[in-house]
Amino acid sequence: MLFVVLMMQGCRTGGTEIVNMQCEYQNHPIGIDTQSPRFTWNYAGDTTWQQSAFRIILADSPRGLKRKGEGFRWESPITQSSQMLTAYTGSNPLKPHTTYYWQVETNGADGRKHVLSPVATFETAKMNQTDWVAHWITDGQERTEHVAPFLRRTFEVKGKIVQARLYVSAAAYVKLELNGQRLCSTSLNPGYTHYDHRNLYCTYDATSALRQGQNVLTAVLGNGFYNEIDRLGVWDFDNASWHGRPRLMCELRLTYADGRIETIASDKSWQVSQSPFLVNDIYSGDTYDARFEQPSTWKACILAEAPSPNLVAQQMPPIEVDTIYHPVSLRSIGDSIYVIDFGQNMSGYARLTLQGPAGTMIKVQHGEELDSDGRLNVDRITGLFDKGKGFGFQTDVYTLSGRRDVLRPEFTYHGFRYIEVHTHPDVKINKEDVEALFVHTAMQPAGWFSCSNDTLNLIWKAVRQSYLSNFMSIPTDCPQREKNGWTADAHISQEIGLLNFDSFTSYEKWLEDMIDNQRSDGQIADIIPSSGWGYGVNPVWSAALFIIPMNLYLYSGDLRPIERALPYCRNYLHFLAGHETERGSIAGGLGDWVPYNTRTPEEFTSTCYYYYINHLTARFCELLGQDGVQYASKAEQLKQLLNTDFLDSETGLYSNGSQAAQGTALYLGIVPQQRQQALAELLSRMIIQGGGHLDFGMLGSKTVLRMLTRYGHVDQALDMALRQEAPSWAAWIAQGHTTPPEEWIPKEGSSLNHVFLGDINAWMMQSLAGINYDPQQPGFRHIIIEPCFPHRLQWAEGRYQSRAGRIVSRWERRDHQIVLTIEIPVNTTATLRLGGKEREVGAGKHILLLPEQ
Repeated sequence: MLFVVLMMQGCRTGGTEIVNMQCEYQNHPIGIDTQSPRFTWNYAGDTTWQQSAFRIILADSPRGLKRKGEGFRWESPITQSSQMLTAYTGSNPLKPHTTYYWQVETNGADGRKHVLSPVATFETAKMNQTDWVAHWITDGQERTEHVAPFLRRTFEVKGKIVQARLYVSAAAYVKLELNGQRLCSTSLNPGYTHYDHRNLYCTYDATSALRQGQNVLTAVLGNGFYNEIDRLGVWDFDNASWHGRPRLMCELRLTYADGRIETIASDKSWQVSQSPFLVNDIYSGDTYDARFEQPSTWKACILAEAPSPNLVAQQMPPIEVDTIYHPVSLRSIGDSIYVIDFGQNMSGYARLTLQGPAGTMIKVQHGEELDSDGRLNVDRITGLFDKGKGFGFQTDVYTLSGRRDVLRPEFTYHGFRYIEVHTHPDVKINKEDVEALFVHTAMQPAGWFSCSNDTLNLIWKAVRQSYLSNFMSIPTDCPQREKNGWTADAHISQEIGLLNFDSFTSYEKWLEDMIDNQRSDGQIADIIPSSGWGYGVNPVWSAALFIIPMNLYLYSGDLRPIERALPYCRNYLHFLAGHETERGSIAGGLGDWVPYNTRTPEEFTSTCYYYYINHLTARFCELLGQDGVQYASKAEQLKQLLNTDFLDSETGLYSNGSQAAQGTALYLGIVPQQRQQALAELLSRMIIQGGGHLDFGMLGSKTVLRMLTRYGHVDQALDMALRQEAPSWAAWIAQGHTTPPEEWIPKEGSSLNHVFLGDINAWMMQSLAGINYDPQQPGFRHIIIEPCFPHRLQWAEGRYQSRAGRIVSRWERRDHQIVLTIEIPVNTTATLRLGGKEREVGAGKHILLLPEQ
């Protein structure tokens, strides 16, 4: 392809500056507890700047950064590298409760002068378990008691406070207030873990919530997945090894202007009472009596056992309220039932502000659809919910106090677009009385895509909404029926997260959950965390243990996730080797889940992924300088098996000839190079013969669009996606869905908010906008720009805040030409791939004219 460069290097006249300095992938974090924190940075300014070397300077006072003055702690060796990532390797351990100041000093290529960064900070929390002086406390009730514990501690502040840090853990959740002020917008923290292996604590800046004189710290504790009292789901959480009465551990550390340190710790001095939360269940909802908001009697709390020996600072963002939606319609049915539509499917809950006679009961049920009479219909998603125990599904129950009550659940969340409110005829509800709170792990946006096709934009938006709805400290399948961390759902949708959000720390946290989940024989469960449910032979699902760290490396250049995962990957492969068939395949497990029509045999998909995870493990060993020959050899054996026993020599197709089988074989690198284009042509032809329709499930949704595009059939891929009749992504939009359903044609028992068929969102960024990492130089230090120009689009644009900086790729048709505009961040390079030709470009803005496609 001939292309004309209109502008190159968009060079700025200013100097070079270091920006976006992060510690542990966070800006100025205050809860670091690792002894080897990582540092990252980007550049702005002169686009010709190329880093050749760097060093880090660390101190515990700003003066220590200057000429190694008082407070200097460490200076890294000068590292000859263009990489914008390193870690603390000093011999002196980092101290707890300490603010550290750091700078990076870098040298330019060709002997150019150095650049010194601004000063950035991070603050340590508890560096060892022995740094805690607090104890776990609870109310002493049996774990089967429904009423939530309500704890409090009063204390006095005597003097000017310059800093206050609150370190708080709970099993499972805590509604925490300091002088009536929330420190977090939800009570769904800290993050969900295998509670008997590891507990998380959150760190809050409590300085502004304090006042001179008397203060009060209160905590109401919720069950979450830690203590499912009533078996309302089928996943055995009521019998989990970790369950127990909810409990709290916290420390409020006060630093006075005169240097005094005071710690208010959870201990026997705390008081406890009954809370207004009469019931709370993660699947059912909260029952709340506003008449009991002010307890009249208090008694001493009791000390409790730690749920686990491992208390770790939470590095991923907390679960927070994101968007507040207002009703698009409110309809009354009779004089006491209201059906309210918020116009958007989401995770979270409704918030009502009402006033009525004391003792009036309000029931709020959440759901995804209405029946033909306009009433809420939850039948589709209640098949796994035990309706015989007197609890309503996704239903919050409130009793009014007689005052103006603000009503919302605290210890549950729901998947919903609609609510149905049952009230008393004397209590009237108007639109302004009701809001919907969209709640999820508060990952910051990192990627944006748009194009000339409105339907494609709506698909992108719907998948993005579903991804957020399904990240609640773990990646989940759906926010209503299950709320489980299904492993295949997570690895299939991971690139959606990495291309749309700053999700690195969230996936690192879930990697630790997978490690905690692994049994001594190497197997991991299909849902993580798990009570013990879901273990078995299932390599397509268990591949998450391998794919999650690999993608983190490819998108960041950081080897730490691979270092952490590799021993457990070895254990799993040892387990799997004991379950081979006589010919060496894996016959069990799940495969191309929820296909439209054609089911791909699981022995084929399981063996494909058995090959792939051996291949990844060999690559892990290579990256870490370890011997991976056994895994490379095993991968080659499995590839040969797949290309003999599972390939039809007459048709040239794999397995039963399904679309998913061909897409998976191409995507995972199983097809010999000399046969790849031919197989892609066969895949294209079978889709044409099938009327242009897709016919696959989860694995095909990840692979078929990508493989059609890679081998020259992007127009066919887009046509398949945009078909108005089912099955297709566009059909969902035409049907009015605002998040992708679980199945191409939703049926009884399926969710309307499932992200695992949504990889088309990532495909848009990578194939239509053309923004891709280079696996040989991960972390976007070198960028592959490879946009496609399908005839149905007039323009497309992707913007991505990568680990190396902001990348932009936009193209549009203009005057029988294509105008391509790309922006490459400072200190990176890119390869532009168009029509089989390549061109190397540097940082800056480039505008190119291409012949019309």
